[in-house]
Amino acid sequence: MSIKIEHVIKNYQDYLALQDINFEIQTGELIALLGPSGSGKTTLLRVIAGLEVPDSGRILFNGEDTHSKAVQERKVGFVFQHYALFKHMTVFENIAFGLRVKPKKQRLDEKSIQEKVNTLLKLVQLDYLGDRFPKELSGGQRQRVALARALAIEPRMLLLDEPFGALDAKVRKELRQWLRDLHQSLHITSVFVTHDVEEALEVSDRIVVMNEGKIEQIGTPDEVYHHPANTFVYTFIGNVNMFRERSNGRVSYIRPHQLEICRSSVDDTYLESHITHIHMAGPLVKVLLTDSLGHSFQVDISQEDFHKLALQKGESVFVRPKSESHLVQDYAI
Repeated sequence: MSIKIEHVIKNYQDYLALQDINFEIQTGELIALLGPSGSGKTTLLRVIAGLEVPDSGRILFNGEDTHSKAVQERKVGFVFQHYALFKHMTVFENIAFGLRVKPKKQRLDEKSIQEKVNTLLKLVQLDYLGDRFPKELSGGQRQRVALARALAIEPRMLLLDEPFGALDAKVRKELRQWLRDLHQSLHITSVFVTHDVEEALEVSDRIVVMNEGKIEQIGTPDEVYHHPANTFVYTFIGNVNMFRERSNGRVSYIRPHQLEICRSSVDDTYLESHITHIHMAGPLVKVLLTDSLGHSFQVDISQEDFHKLALQKGESVFVRPKSESHLVQDYAI
């Protein structure tokens, strides 16, 4: 199902939560709404779901205006950060709940419900835990149950609000890949809210970057990371260093992996700097430096290059961009 958002505005008293939002989600896309707290991403998700009514503008599903449609009529599957599972029900009954409460004319017979729930349990890789209760599951398992319950009603779209926010880093990473694989097999139109940049870059087909109720950029993960539309996107999507020129005060931006460290200087493109800290854990070595003006910045280099240079905390080195094209000056604000 395609979703089209046209000129949506939403006010909360004196606070403008959404400012003229316009974009379209194609059938089967997995879209991330990415931004800091207060950027409007959850409000937009709730407007799409019908849980909030916009002050102006409209939402279209497959070209049809949803203004008069209740939440139940929109056939939306929800997955929230805190699972919202029924504690007194088994995993099986949690998933079956939406099927059992359907109007009698739409309700499946008991055998069909059993078959459907068992299929969903296999889909989320929990077929051996159907008789357990939520308290007996890990956080990652509970979130998969919540997703299976959302899928049970055969929604036309899936909406996820910070679905992995309550989980630890390792489980989050595992579930991100699992969600990506699941989406590729189901091809259901999905929108998920996150403030986690890595999560959005890894999982989504396209990212809608939001800030203060506005859309700053829409694009693929590659586009928003390598070709950001403005300073906000550049600094929000991934780590970035900022340098201010002494002569004219102009600002340049460059990512840590786009810089290199050298033992000697050839021309004025080399910046003499002092190593203040070295963080060696992980595939990249993160070297923190300070320039002659006292400005701190970071360079990411491979373990191999680090050992070749034999860098030490406290010594002076020279830093320059790997390519002039990496140095972005006076980025549009």
